[in-house]
Amino acid sequence: MMKTQKNKGKIRYRKLLLCLLAAVFLLGVLLYALGLGFRYFSSALEGTRDGFPNDGKPMYSLFVGIDQSDPAKADAAVLISMNLQKQEMTVISLPPSTQMETEKNPSLQLQDVYASGGAEGTKSAVENLLHIRIIRYAVLNEENFQKLIDGSGGLDLYVEKNMVHESQDGQPDIQIRQGYQTLKDGEALGYMRYIDGHDQIGRIQREERFMKSFLAYHQKNMGMTNWVMAYRHWNALESNITQTEAASFSYRMTYFPGERVHFMILPGEWQTYQGQPIWAVNPVDIQKIIGVTLNQEQDKGDQNGTTGTH
Repeated sequence: MMKTQKNKGKIRYRKLLLCLLAAVFLLGVLLYALGLGFRYFSSALEGTRDGFPNDGKPMYSLFVGIDQSDPAKADAAVLISMNLQKQEMTVISLPPSTQMETEKNPSLQLQDVYASGGAEGTKSAVENLLHIRIIRYAVLNEENFQKLIDGSGGLDLYVEKNMVHESQDGQPDIQIRQGYQTLKDGEALGYMRYIDGHDQIGRIQREERFMKSFLAYHQKNMGMTNWVMAYRHWNALESNITQTEAASFSYRMTYFPGERVHFMILPGEWQTYQGQPIWAVNPVDIQKIIGVTLNQEQDKGDQNGTTGTH
């Protein structure tokens, strides 16, 4: 009887010891994984793994949103300048009607450049217009954009007015009520697409408001959370940005101070060419904006009224 009790005691002791050893092993694996993650993100911030330069110079990335026409046109275009060393970012919106003057077609618009030259042609045209080198680019269609927003859980935003737009067959393809709400399931896309008449600048200002709100929501999360979400949901019709680069981009933006993120519209004015409204750029003011991205003082341009910051 005594031997049986002793044997049972030994068995329980062995089980307890095995459980303890298993727990120590799992803890060791977890600490090792956390160490790898810490080393990865530390090296990423130093610019050694994610391909982003950390030399004090801006990296330019172009994001183009296309519509459903055939051939597809550039419905929106945003140039992002990111300076990792200073943790500064400048977002420059380009109106679709921006005049991209060429010898063959002096009235060519940005939206038509994509229709004829695709992503590479659009990238080259913007580089020539602004005299910069664009490192990263991405082309997103409506489905790509919707998946990115829905994958983030949507966006809480106050819609400033009722927005209704009918498609060619007379059916409403945008129908958003005024008021505070969560934009998802196509409503975010509708908010970005909606245009009142031909007011492209008003639409761009609304797009900027959406991007500012999305960034503010984004920065409430932990950097690791944003990294995982971007890695899972990044998709584009055409891009040289990998999932890992998109995730690192998202991780970095989490910690950019809000006062160092600037939103601008490409400086210019409306003109008419052969009966068509075009956004004629101001080359002097453009170079002042590019100067801002090259680490010149932001307030100098603001004092001269040239940066177009919103």
